[in-house]
Amino acid sequence: MSAFCGLVRLDGNPITDRIRLGLAARPGQKVTSQRSRRAVLVRRASPFPGEPPSQSRPLSTSGGGLYVAKARLDNRLELADSLGLDRNELACLGDGALLLRVLERWGPEGLARPLGAFAFAWWQEDAGRLILGRDRLGCIPLFTYRSDGQIAFSTRLPTLLSLPDVPRDLDEIALANFLAVNFEAPRPTFYRGIERVTNCHALLWDETQAREIRYWTPDVTTKPSTAPVADLVHQARQLLDQAVANALGGVDRVAISTSGGLDSAAVAATAARLGQCETITCFTLAPPTGVALETHPNRYVDESDKVRALGRLYPALDLRFIRPQGLHPFDEDDTRYFLQTGGPILGVTNMGWHGFLMDSVAAGGYSTLLDGNFGNQGLSWPGWLSHADLWRSGRLWTLGRELRLRAHQTGQSVLSVARSELFAWMAPPLVRDLWHRWPGGSRPEGLGGYSSLNPSAIEELGLETAWRDSGFDPVNAVAARIASRGYDGRQTRAFLTYDHNPLAREMPDLSSDLHGFESRSPLGDQRLLEFLLTVPETLFRRDGIERWFARQVLADRLPPEILHETRAGAQCPEWFSRLNLKRGQLVRDVERLEASPLASRLLDLPRMKDLVTRWPKDDAEAHRQKLEYRLLLARGIHVGRFIRWVEGGNG
Repeated sequence: MSAFCGLVRLDGNPITDRIRLGLAARPGQKVTSQRSRRAVLVRRASPFPGEPPSQSRPLSTSGGGLYVAKARLDNRLELADSLGLDRNELACLGDGALLLRVLERWGPEGLARPLGAFAFAWWQEDAGRLILGRDRLGCIPLFTYRSDGQIAFSTRLPTLLSLPDVPRDLDEIALANFLAVNFEAPRPTFYRGIERVTNCHALLWDETQAREIRYWTPDVTTKPSTAPVADLVHQARQLLDQAVANALGGVDRVAISTSGGLDSAAVAATAARLGQCETITCFTLAPPTGVALETHPNRYVDESDKVRALGRLYPALDLRFIRPQGLHPFDEDDTRYFLQTGGPILGVTNMGWHGFLMDSVAAGGYSTLLDGNFGNQGLSWPGWLSHADLWRSGRLWTLGRELRLRAHQTGQSVLSVARSELFAWMAPPLVRDLWHRWPGGSRPEGLGGYSSLNPSAIEELGLETAWRDSGFDPVNAVAARIASRGYDGRQTRAFLTYDHNPLAREMPDLSSDLHGFESRSPLGDQRLLEFLLTVPETLFRRDGIERWFARQVLADRLPPEILHETRAGAQCPEWFSRLNLKRGQLVRDVERLEASPLASRLLDLPRMKDLVTRWPKDDAEAHRQKLEYRLLLARGIHVGRFIRWVEGGNG
């Protein structure tokens, strides 16, 4: 699926030659384009082998209109039947062209029918109207900038920034919210005036007005299913098989980013069981030998043994273990990442670590990479609100039993479990704060524990008021969002899946552009996710075991080493060893940031300078200060480098 961009004049004026040439001249890229008097759409030549030409160029429509889409649809046959298309007609239509047929028949409201990932732009010349839209999850980004009677748009932020008359002015509030890990607002980007088209929405613009349509909303109003557990498990298995089969469609050689966790292992196991591909290669990151690793009682640091157990169960899986040595080019110069994506990344210490895996996939010539994204919000949801659900429904006997079983499972007291897994979610903020102060409580450190955001910037930008009005709590952010949804598990899952952190949902598509292959997330299949919203919250954590429902569903396909593991895998457990290789660069970076007025205002540079000065004497000390070094310092310097990159000051 190749990227697109375009520009439309809504004031009736024609597109100038300067704008046409600026749009068509994409440095280092082959493009195709279509233009009318008031619009021009440009499509980058596909980086994916075998993509049909109909998917790789803009289309002309009736009335002098223009249309372009980036789309992969999961329910082509269903859409064809609704449109009255026979199989021969359907075979001649790419996914983008099929999406256009839906729009022509039902308008923007018909976007609730297609399932999959898509973004599109449709300029209707006769009506003087532009329609932009995105899929339900927001897997494919779409950015816009409006000024002087014109709208520019693109699926890639760097492309939009390179268009004529689109400024690169940084948005201080957006950057501050990023540093605070506040993703409440779905539209803003890091650049002032550049916004996202929101997922589940279509935007309609003409000369007089802009109108937004929400074409679909997840249904969390009906009661949860009362079907027997065996029936729910059976249905989930069928939908999982269907989701993976769809993701494998048209692919002979597939790569899977595989860990020892339930989600990606489920995708790999299901792919092997289906037998649709000639080869299935599992790429797994493992720590290098001789490096000190972060340890934690609830984490395991090496995925290898679990993935090998999966391979013994499915000999068709080709296992490739990647043990990164040294720094990745992204670690050595993160402006490489900015050039490709237009902004910083939240997990900066994972950026280069994961880059080694992506490089291996690209070097292998794979056109498609499958991953386990969306599992944590769907199939393998931990069941955070199960105890609250039992409390609210008055099932106190069952609640007491679950608390005792959970205490046995975790090695805690019943009181500790009740405090952390029931009262911590349900108590009002003031009560929750007092509870954390209670003797033996573990009060979170708050914003200052993980963020390099300058305290004076919070006051200067009026962020405390804005956060309070929006319901964001920098001390207990997750608990605050759950409270705003009435402690309802299904509403919380829907929020985390469809509304929270748009940047994370766009990451697979960004990877496609970065590395030249398509990323697909079978666990984000809409039919599977919608079904999972009908599953009662109490099935996701049962008998004291988190992810209980996923374990029942996957019992027919995963080895015990993965199925019964209750610890989480540690991402980049060698993070400090890798950060230590950059120590000299980090010292220089902090000094350079003082030359940037914006970085000096937003970042707590004195604290960052103190951290690089009193560098941990060994790995054990560093891991005790994980939040300060892995999050506050590393992320703060990364964001500072981004600011200087935009200002032209890196070097």
